[in-house]
Amino acid sequence: MSFKLLAEVDRLDCLLRDIKRLQASDMRASDLGNEIPLLEDYRLTARRVPCLQGTVYGHPLLSDGKTIFTSELYAYFEEDGQLYARTLNHWYRLDVSRDRRQDA
Repeated sequence: MSFKLLAEVDRLDCLLRDIKRLQASDMRASDLGNEIPLLEDYRLTARRVPCLQGTVYGHPLLSDGKTIFTSELYAYFEEDGQLYARTLNHWYRLDVSRDRRQDA
């Protein structure tokens, strides 16, 4: 099995664990750690898959203030007025001070 395929399996396995925890109502914001990127001015958009577009802060690979399209959006939850979104690659905190969610 190639290294690239193993990395993809690991990434999808991590996503599956998170979705199962959400399904079981076993996900808490405190479980996500302190290094979750903030997505500001976000909106639900689509490439060929549902994703988020917004201005990112605190991303491990992207510079602060960069407008991005996330990878595919899989799930989200709200805790204490804060929204958290799980994409294929990352968790994001969503800036709810200027909430621009669209009903899908």
